[in-house]
Amino acid sequence: YRALPEFRLSYLSQDEINHLLSHFMAVPFRTDILMMRYLSIIDDMRYLHIPVSRKEWITAISYVGQRLNLKVGIPEIEATLKLWKELETQAGAEPGATLYNILLDMASKAKQHNLVCVLLDLMKEYGIQQDRFTYTTVMAWLGSIKDAKAAKEQYQRLVKNGEVVDTVIYNALITALIRSSEFDTAEVIFRKMKALGRDRDTLAYRRFGKHLRTIAAIHKRRVGLGVPYPVREASRIYCGPNIVTFNIFLHNYCKGGDFTKVTSLLAEMKEFEIPMEASIFISLFRGFTLHGTGHGRFSKWTVERIEEVYAALLREVGQVRKDDLQEVKISTVLACEVVKAFAMTTMSRRRTIEVYRDM
Repeated sequence: YRALPEFRLSYLSQDEINHLLSHFMAVPFRTDILMMRYLSIIDDMRYLHIPVSRKEWITAISYVGQRLNLKVGIPEIEATLKLWKELETQAGAEPGATLYNILLDMASKAKQHNLVCVLLDLMKEYGIQQDRFTYTTVMAWLGSIKDAKAAKEQYQRLVKNGEVVDTVIYNALITALIRSSEFDTAEVIFRKMKALGRDRDTLAYRRFGKHLRTIAAIHKRRVGLGVPYPVREASRIYCGPNIVTFNIFLHNYCKGGDFTKVTSLLAEMKEFEIPMEASIFISLFRGFTLHGTGHGRFSKWTVERIEEVYAALLREVGQVRKDDLQEVKISTVLACEVVKAFAMTTMSRRRTIEVYRDM
């Protein structure tokens, strides 16, 4: 695209422009570089007075608000709100649930609690109905302000409105409960998910995931007519734990230093055929940093065990994964956690330097 002469878009047909933009909408990970490239194309479209669709504006807002490794703050929210105003005025598009979900996600991550309330009030004012993404975002936010009662009420509203309850919804509720210090209640839900998961096919659920919204819409209409949700369709929805569920609990067990429960969780992951991911190793090595034998000789987080975890990490790196599962890569964050863990557990400068060089 950059190799074209000035006014590049004038050399492309509308189909070619749409094809170009669609690549940026479908990327698995949104980075700063991709954001700048996408926004430069949008700027070119505006300069040449080429209409920007509502979907293209929403993608631009999403890039600004959710780019990789971004610590959301007031400047990012202000930039997103500016794009929102342009969407309303120049594109002539009405704000929808997708846009509000992006703004709510940003506001909750930035801990702008008043802004979250304002956005929810605006949704009511404009008559925009909350969807499953709104419910999960608000549930997580209520957990961050330690309001477990409101998070449970939000879950009940989700069920009452006919939204499909699956693993994603349960994960959001569990996160809210743990943040609100209701760990026992979260574990009860986790046990329920494991019981449900043992009777379901996780791969079938992944294939079925893209149809969840359609099924939810059908369910809503049937609820309005007093028709119960059909068991045949409900049975296809996976409600068992996934990698996110296990990592939520693993993170907390590692933080608390309960190595016995950590071991039990890792065994259950094998039972559910959930492969190890970088996030799991990060939680484990943080546990060694906090509770390694450098903190006390009677700790269960021993040198032998950290070596076993490190060997498992090296075996997983670069392994080809099936079903679009992300392979384990040595990121900067993971490498730093490994080195810190070895320093605190082994108390050996030589071994820590060896691991550092390996990373």
